[in-house]
Amino acid sequence: MKDYLCKKLFNRLSGTLVIRARCGNNITGLACCNILYPSPRYSGQLHIKELYVSQGTVANSRW
Repeated sequence: MKDYLCKKLFNRLSGTLVIRARCGNNITGLACCNILYPSPRYSGQLHIKELYVSQGTVANSRW
């Protein structure tokens, strides 16, 4: 499965970027993103395709 994910789904040519948030040794969040370029005149925009956050992280967040 790891081989499939690395070579197919998260290949550099796929345009998908995976970002993880950590607190110490724990992964507390994960986002799958890509950069969209709607037109040559405009700069790119970040599109978050998926966002996962652990339940304990949300409860302890300060806004």
